[in-house]
Amino acid sequence: MKSKSWSQMANAILLVLPLLVSALFGITNVSADTTDSVNVTLHKRVFDEGQVPDSKTQYR
Repeated sequence: MKSKSWSQMANAILLVLPLLVSALFGITNVSADTTDSVNVTLHKRVFDEGQVPDSKTQYR
């Protein structure tokens, strides 16, 4: 009975240990990029009505 309680205590410590380590040493400051503008280019493919190519995505 005594070994079972020690085993449960050891399991509890092993489960809590990573949480404590990440809480103490895992603090990282994160900030957004300071870029004010972003360029976005959209390409639209136009097909004849009812005509769809076999492969809808074509890589060139």
